[in-house]
Amino acid sequence: MTSNVTYSDYSIGHPWYYFLGGKPLMPSEIAKSIKAEGFRGYRADEFDKIDKMKEPDRSIKLRKIKKGVLEDFWNLISCYRKRVRELREYNRMTVRDPNQRACDDVHVNLSLRYCHLCHSFAHLSQLDDLLSQQLDLFDL
Repeated sequence: MTSNVTYSDYSIGHPWYYFLGGKPLMPSEIAKSIKAEGFRGYRADEFDKIDKMKEPDRSIKLRKIKKGVLEDFWNLISCYRKRVRELREYNRMTVRDPNQRACDDVHVNLSLRYCHLCHSFAHLSQLDDLLSQQLDLFDL
């Protein structure tokens, strides 16, 4: 089976991107792309609701959430880097069958970690933006 499909035919969050030889991004590159795209993550609606709360409850809740997101973030970074190392080792040790029609766990694992990291970067960015806004208590 010959195919003209390459990794560039898939988004970086898709397992086939890695299966077909796409290179993982550095965390700093992921952060830049998330910021540039304006991606807000799956918790955006939750953050918007909190943003409408009165102070100081708003800021207290946002800081508490950010603390948890940061803790998860560092775990995700560690897991992402581990999955990148696993992919490099897999690629070094494996001769891919050109007829293979399914990616392996290493590709799925990395794509999932990439997506989790995207959401984490988006959440941190949104939380930073919300916490940097100064609300005038007299406007409430």
